[in-house]
Amino acid sequence: MTTILQVGSGDLRREILNVNKLNISFTDPRPVPPVITGQIEPTAECVVITAPVDGAVSVAEVAAKLTEQYTHVFVVAAPEQVDVGAVLSTAAEYIPLVADLDTNRLLATRFSLATDAATDIDRTASWRTSMSWLSYLFQTVPQSDLSFPEILSLTLTLTIGQLGYPYGYATTLSNDAAEFRATVGGHDGLRATDSIPLADSCAQQALDHGDAVAVADVADDDRVADCYETRALGMESFVAAPILYDSDPIGTICLVDDDTRRPDIMPRHTTPVETVAHWLGSVYTRLQIREDLQRQVSRLEDFSQIVSHDLQNPLNVLQGRLRILHDELGIDNQHMDYARESADRMEEIIDNTLTFAQEGGTVSDREAVAIPGLIDDCERVVDTNAAEIITVDRFRVHGDRTRLTHIFENLFRNAIEHSDATPDDPVTIRIGLNNVMPTTTRGTPTGSFSFYVEDDGPGIPPDQREQVFDVGESNRSDGTGFGLAIVHEVAEAHDWEIDVTESFSGGARFEFTGVT
Repeated sequence: MTTILQVGSGDLRREILNVNKLNISFTDPRPVPPVITGQIEPTAECVVITAPVDGAVSVAEVAAKLTEQYTHVFVVAAPEQVDVGAVLSTAAEYIPLVADLDTNRLLATRFSLATDAATDIDRTASWRTSMSWLSYLFQTVPQSDLSFPEILSLTLTLTIGQLGYPYGYATTLSNDAAEFRATVGGHDGLRATDSIPLADSCAQQALDHGDAVAVADVADDDRVADCYETRALGMESFVAAPILYDSDPIGTICLVDDDTRRPDIMPRHTTPVETVAHWLGSVYTRLQIREDLQRQVSRLEDFSQIVSHDLQNPLNVLQGRLRILHDELGIDNQHMDYARESADRMEEIIDNTLTFAQEGGTVSDREAVAIPGLIDDCERVVDTNAAEIITVDRFRVHGDRTRLTHIFENLFRNAIEHSDATPDDPVTIRIGLNNVMPTTTRGTPTGSFSFYVEDDGPGIPPDQREQVFDVGESNRSDGTGFGLAIVHEVAEAHDWEIDVTESFSGGARFEFTGVT
């Protein structure tokens, strides 16, 4: 029975024991100070440090101290919770908590290996000694520009090295064939062809099984005794797992050995290989989403070019001819008024469409923008004769000044146009901070905060508030439906959230949260 001492937050006992009924037991979770000061004697074979830890020390410092007292020390934490480099510089092993990674199964298997005799580990000694390779993958790949085949190659190289297999390959599925996307180990049989029939591959066993499968001696398994890998690679044992995308198999990862392995050891290889395959599926999903977004951006750029050139140029000609008819020929009647109004409306739609198309994408370069000065700039652009604009609080936000003007310009227009305000009966618009105490020094708060823009107009009915940010949504016959959509896009580009509710006077109130 392997006894495990948990130090830090949470309680792993219930989660781990529900996954695999292995020969392990947990002590009660202990706080950090009495453990590292020696008040608790080392009565366990393994120690698991879970972040965050209490006290004034870091996880890495706790790990360094405990490796002096215990043979097996593990750190279980999300990469953002710890200094991974500092942890890996100690004698402790780092097991990352990453979305889509079955950490519980990984821990359970790793604990069962911790106190086995060296002869029982077979060629998993490197896996037993260190799991920093997984940390390297999870940290490096998301920050890289690697293609999926490059990620497959990197993953295979690390995995066969850690689990002690001489050859490995990853495939994608095409009809009834497995196409090689990455191969490692340099075997001639892996270079001889670009694809193999699925029915003639050990990968088919993983697909049939639905998860990882390991065979210690292919001679004992009729399904793979004469498959391609056995004939071409001299395969004697293997472990394989499907790579899934949206629950459907898109490929496989296979590790192949030209020697047999101990049957009691092979099942332990399925957890790391299955975990890696599952992680590859999540990587593929993210890459597909990124490629889809890039295609959408490209189409949007093409659309912007069409709008700005193919539509704007004929409109300029039309407006020029209308001016000639009016100025040089003296034609001025109701038909001319309708034509000019229609041309002006077309220009407004084109301008709003281009603005909306350009608002996508996260704002990376930000500056401190004083809101009172920004509002002054907006009032010079928007006709605010029918509005009384009151800056309740003087504060700053960090963002793109030009794009921020689009928020206030469109909210001002929205308030004026929907309230039927006039200079004699103006709509009142207020801008201020949310949830602050009334004082005489209400400035920019520290950290993230929230501000509002509200008016005393007719407001927005509750059943329409979810749709007001949709493109084309307008309750005015002469509205373009772009104004609030642009506001929403600019807020999202700044990583803010926007919500619409009712002001104290019954008008519309737009609240922006997550602002810095």
